[in-house]
Amino acid sequence: MTEKSNNDCAKCGACTSVCPVYQITGNEAHTARGKLHLISKLPGHSDSEVYAEILSKCLLCGACAKVCTRKINPPLLLAKARNQIPKTSGEHPFLQYLLRKSLSSSNLLAVISAMGVSLDKLTRNLPAASGLRLRLPLAQWKAQPQKNNTQLPHETIAFDEQTSINYFSGCMATYLCPAISVATANLARSIRKKTLVRQEGQNCCGLAAFSAGKLSEAQNLAKKNILAFESNQKPILTSCGSCFKHLKDYPELLADDPDWQGRAKDFADRILEFSAFLLQDNKIGSGDKHEKKTFVSTKIFYHDPCHLRHNDKSTKAPRTLLNSIPGVIIVEMPDGPRCCGHGGLFHLARPRLSKNIRNVFMEDFESLTVDTLTSTCSACLIQLQTSLVETNKSTPVKHLAVLLEELISGS
Repeated sequence: MTEKSNNDCAKCGACTSVCPVYQITGNEAHTARGKLHLISKLPGHSDSEVYAEILSKCLLCGACAKVCTRKINPPLLLAKARNQIPKTSGEHPFLQYLLRKSLSSSNLLAVISAMGVSLDKLTRNLPAASGLRLRLPLAQWKAQPQKNNTQLPHETIAFDEQTSINYFSGCMATYLCPAISVATANLARSIRKKTLVRQEGQNCCGLAAFSAGKLSEAQNLAKKNILAFESNQKPILTSCGSCFKHLKDYPELLADDPDWQGRAKDFADRILEFSAFLLQDNKIGSGDKHEKKTFVSTKIFYHDPCHLRHNDKSTKAPRTLLNSIPGVIIVEMPDGPRCCGHGGLFHLARPRLSKNIRNVFMEDFESLTVDTLTSTCSACLIQLQTSLVETNKSTPVKHLAVLLEELISGS
């Protein structure tokens, strides 16, 4: 399919009604329509600070692409435009660079993971307004403890064609919160009778690099991941919503590389989203309820990651899973799902704008009575946890896999 260009924009303004940034700033230049117009009228102005600043004010959430009558993909066009900008735009350029490089290096992530306890102790007693909280955003995440009797999906597990399934764990479930991997593996085993195998050589999905416009870096990470999973042709499960979307987009990312385009499509066709996978070939969703050791009524708020809500419409499966458990009451936002404002590196490049978008979300959330907040997007979980820590709220924030395992087991 021929890629739509910025010149195809009909200027209809549909994107203005769904853009989280525009809803805060009210600035036409911050809409997809405004940015595409700017790109088409100012070629060769990549060295302009104003040009770079405007292009940086986008979460790449995909809301505009979902409503576009011309089927344009503004996030892809914006990433390509950012690729022409020589310097990192926005605030905290070094921190953006450091986070992007950390995510692209499994060795460095392992070191950061080992420092997690120290970072948690360092930031725990800081004032909510401390700038160090911004500079150490991952430290705000309260990781759930691992279960000692459960083995993590790992490269050393032999792959069995009948019972095994590939697992792309993602950075958070591998290094920052392994309990996500544990819970995902336990659920895959108990519900689908599958053993998860994490193939050697997999890396960060590359979404952070793509968002920064570092397309060469994102493409290199994509190729490494494709190679890592070519030892078999079985499906590839991922428990991170944002990773799922970006892994599915590898064919677009590598569209100009004839040696990799076909391999990227084969890879993307194998990707499975965690909650949809658990519903396959299972009685969940047919009206039956899971048996539970103890019956306790609990109110759950499920946050829809933008990358799933706008790009894959995976909004039903998580709720179906939660509704299958006795006692669970799903609580919804009064005006429907909304963006949390994280946006990968956006929260570092535009921290005040990110926080303003997040605050709009939290205003509606705080009107609800909720026992637990859950999602499947690593970035969303960190963003929402950070907000609750800053405002001294005690609502637990848990990945859906961790929460489901707890609810099903009655623990």
